[in-house]
Parts: sequence; structure tokens; C-alpha cells
Amino acid sequence: MLAPNSSLKYPAKQAENVFLLELPKELVGKEQFYIKSDPESGTAFLATDHSTFKMRQASTSNTIQIVADGAVLVETNAYIELAKHVPILKSLKRLLNEHKYPGKLNPPHELSINQIYETFPASNDEIDRVLKMEKALNIDGYYRKLSPDYLLRFFEILHSNAILSDTSLLKCSVTEFEEMMAECEQEYPAHITRQILSHYSVDGNLSPCEVVRLFGYELLRAKPSWKAQELEVALQKLIGDLEPNLDHLKGLYLEENSKVIFYPFDHLPDEPEARFEGLFSKRPKWKYDDIVHFLKDIGDYYQGVDKMIVKYCRIWTDQDGNKCVASKLIHE
Repeated sequence: MLAPNSSLKYPAKQAENVFLLELPKELVGKEQFYIKSDPESGTAFLATDHSTFKMRQASTSNTIQIVADGAVLVETNAYIELAKHVPILKSLKRLLNEHKYPGKLNPPHELSINQIYETFPASNDEIDRVLKMEKALNIDGYYRKLSPDYLLRFFEILHSNAILSDTSLLKCSVTEFEEMMAECEQEYPAHITRQILSHYSVDGNLSPCEVVRLFGYELLRAKPSWKAQELEVALQKLIGDLEPNLDHLKGLYLEENSKVIFYPFDHLPDEPEARFEGLFSKRPKWKYDDIVHFLKDIGDYYQGVDKMIVKYCRIWTDQDGNKCVASKLIHE
């Protein structure tokens, strides 16, 4: 603050290429920021290790002056403001899906963790979360998703070894599975085995839901329409003693005319409004317990599934006590 009756000097030439940045309170005192850009949208972002902010130019009717030693260094009406942003990282997901690891040496696609952190417009924590959700593995310093054939064969080998050992997939621990796969070290090196099991296990044991969902996705992708019983039989042949519970596949299919029809959540748009538009084009009315499985993957990006439903849907309870939702644009 200037003292009363102070005078200011205007140098002949003010500082050029100076931009004022308005920091939220949570960023004041932080030592390190990263300025990143999204080549698809042309938008600039400021990222910390934990969160991301969209950068946008703002203006004020009042003149802003930066003063030092009684001299006006910068005079402007513009500044850059930051808005909290939760990135979905569609470009990272697309790149991971375009370059899946087939189980043999092939040229890397330049996705080392450092390159990912430097390239994609998000914080390190947010990038790590996407890599985990996509079940990406660190293979020779590069992050890759596994091809379906390579991944399915892994669990087929586990199943066969469990039978030969007179045990079951449900009874074996992750440590026992690692020992079983040691004989396949050339095809499935130990570091790949450990990472696969970490993605498909809970509390040291194989997750039936994750494994059934993996095989169910590939069966539905190969044949998009099934009778429910036929799909359960096909699953049972592949997963051994794991229960072929179709509840594990929620968010991957719709039931139409007594058929199970492939309709995976990851083929739907990431933006909430477009996501709901797609869902309501398939069904004008949904049970709440059904639609949530098609929203969970983007819920964290938009403050939770329930908040999205409240914003875009009408909600009521039917005569059977089921919570139901429909588009706010549709009237009964």
C-alpha cells in the first residue's frame, strides 16, 4: 500500500510480457507449479502435484498497477484467473488403448511416466488415478495396457494351474499365483505378473468381480447379443470355479427382449450432458440402481454420481418402491 500523498513515477518504458495471475488461497505459498496446454482444445492449465486449474483471461474495469520503489512497472486491466478443473484425460486414455502391449517386444510409444507427467494437462496425482483406472502397467519404463488376448491367456494359465494343484482360484492367494506363474517367466515376467494381479485382486486375493468382468467384456464384445443363460454358461467355461454372476457385468449391457445386449459405459461420452442424452435415447426411464453403473466412471470428475443425477434428471419412487430417473426434458 502507498502512503497518503505519495507520488508515482511512470518510466519511459514499462515491463513487457508480464501477466498477472490470481492465485486461489490453497495455492498461495506453493513452491512449484506446472503450466501445461491441451493441444486438442488449445486451453492452458496450471497443475500442482495434486490438482489442476484451468487458466483463462479476465479483465476488470479498474486499472491494476504493479509498483516498486515508487515506479509503475506494469499497468493493465487484464489478469489470468484460475478455475478448479478435474481432467478426464481422454487423449491419454485413447493413446493407451491404441498401443496395447501384446506380450512381445514391440516399439514403445513414448509413454514413460516422466513424459506422461510433462505432456498431459493434469496433476501427477490425477494422472496416476487414470493410469490405475485404465489398468496400465509399467513395462520396461513405459506405461501400457495389455491386449485382451495376452490378458485372458494369463488367467487361463492361472485356472489350469489351480486345477493341477487341486485347488481353486478362490482359495489361492496372490503369492501362490505368483509362484504358479513362475514357470511362465518368459511369457509373463515377474514384474508383469505382479502388476496384473495387483489390478485384479483385493486384500491379497483374486477379485471375482474384476475377473468375471474382464471375461464378460470380451465375450460381449465378440458377440454383442446373448441369452442370459447362454452368457452365464460361456462365462463358466472360462472362469472355472468363479461364479458367473451377471451382476458383475453391470454397466456393460442392457436387457432387451430377454436378451443381454452389449452396451458398455466406456463407449459413451465423457461429458455428463451428452452421457445422459445417450442413456435416455436408449431408455426414457431408468431405475436408479441400473443407471448408476453407467455413470460411475465419470462420477468423481463431477462431484459424484448423485449430484449429476440431481442436475440432469427427474427422480421419483414408483409403486414398487424403486427409485426411478428420467430426463428433465421428458414429461410423463
